[in-house]
Amino acid sequence: MTSGAGRPWPAWPAGDRALVQIADRLRHAVRPTDLVARFAGEEFVCLLPDTDADVAGEIAERLRAMLSGNPLAIAEGRQVSVTASAGVAGATGGSGAVVLENAGRALHRAKETGRDRTVIAEGWPPIAGRIGGSVLN
Repeated sequence: MTSGAGRPWPAWPAGDRALVQIADRLRHAVRPTDLVARFAGEEFVCLLPDTDADVAGEIAERLRAMLSGNPLAIAEGRQVSVTASAGVAGATGGSGAVVLENAGRALHRAKETGRDRTVIAEGWPPIAGRIGGSVLN
């Protein structure tokens, strides 16, 4: 997550309020069986049990669009727009560490190719709207 100016959130109260709002929005937008957790800094992870590549990509893209399309209230009368990039990977026989590594690579690719997009890790089957590993915006 970055501020509208493309900079990481600073460690100040408005940034903390933004992170809490993002966590709440993510948690309320996923299924009851899914798990949302802050992973590091401004990164979140969503665990989507029993979910194939098509559905995982659609969920990630829906979450990304929801965050990018709705400003956050960071102070009385003050809002800020954010963008979100998502990396999606599946547990196809790999350990949790491998899944996180693959998701991290996909996230890095999303950021390298313009940010505010969803990228599916290599090795997952193709999904609708996906070309070269990314979901088109």
